[in-house]
Amino acid sequence: MRERWRLLNLGPLDGIVIQNIYEAVAWSISRGLAPNTIILCYPSHPYVCIGIHQLIELEIDTDYCSSHGIPIIRRQVGGGAVYLDDKQQFYQLVIHIDHPIAKKTIPEFYKTILRSIVNFYRSYGLQAEYKPINLSLIHI
Repeated sequence: MRERWRLLNLGPLDGIVIQNIYEAVAWSISRGLAPNTIILCYPSHPYVCIGIHQLIELEIDTDYCSSHGIPIIRRQVGGGAVYLDDKQQFYQLVIHIDHPIAKKTIPEFYKTILRSIVNFYRSYGLQAEYKPINLSLIHI
């Protein structure tokens, strides 16, 4: 049976807008107001994004960012600090918690989701392959 998903191809966006869109889409999907969604976008200007649990002073050279006009944006999910700019294409899948994909184990979830990405790269002649995540780095 085919599912209805939504594709939002948003192009270049400000970093704060990108983070807010992810939050708004997740909120609307969790309440049944929108279907599962794939978001495509990229930063219009460079920024640094830091995970919710990180300490900015320990992760980021704030003086460098300030002197180069690079904003630092905290996201509402975990993960490491990253530098982002317009040479990167973002994709995000926002899936309702009751969807069968969301019920998979972490390794099976990534294997399922990343299969399409591997096939996409292969379609361009790139030698892509799926490598499982390092579960020793994840605290469950």
